Amino acid sequence: MSSYVKPRKFTALLKLKDKSIPQLIAEAYGIVDAMTGNPWFPVLSVPLTVVKQAIDKLVAAQTLAQTRARGTAAAMHVEAATVEVMLKQLAGDVTYVAGQNPDDGDAIIQSAHMYQRSKPVNPSNGYRVHATSNSGELFIMTRRVPHAGYEFEMSTDPHLESSWTTIYKGLKCKCLKTGLQSGTRYYIRVRTITNVGESVPSDVLSSVVL
Repeated sequence: MSSYVKPRKFTALLKLKDKSIPQLIAEAYGIVDAMTGNPWFPVLSVPLTVVKQAIDKLVAAQTLAQTRARGTAAAMHVEAATVEVMLKQLAGDVTYVAGQNPDDGDAIIQSAHMYQRSKPVNPSNGYRVHATSNSGELFIMTRRVPHAGYEFEMSTDPHLESSWTTIYKGLKCKCLKTGLQSGTRYYIRVRTITNVGESVPSDVLSSVVL
């Protein structure tokens, strides 16, 4: 069976789209506060003091814009664009650190008040298990997920986590397991694997082998 081992990819995301200026200011201050003194980020491409100064300038520009004086709104948006550029630089730094420390990648991104791409789709929908007409065989199939691999696990005691063993890990969304004991009930679960990690296990299904 072909193996499917794809390294976990981390991307620190910023939810800046369609944010108002006050919301951008709040988000930016939150990121600076979260990263200040954070041991994961001893060196950054743009110092947090510089980012905070840019946010402070945006706050001042927002105050001026409220006077509706000519040119103040445009000046405010220039300052907002500067803040967004700096936040994206910080997101690049966080992405790099998370990638260098994959065991802690999710926690690193969260500690910076940023967001990671969602986990792969749980494969429970369209997932089925049944015994074939041949003795000692089980056929397992789940729905195909674009750009994903699959891991099928089997157990005879689903409540004992240590009893689960991998029977297939690869690019195919189906698996034929042979050599099983006739008359035994086997429990199966499956998970998808993409470049953002593994999904949680599917619902557990079972079947008695003929």
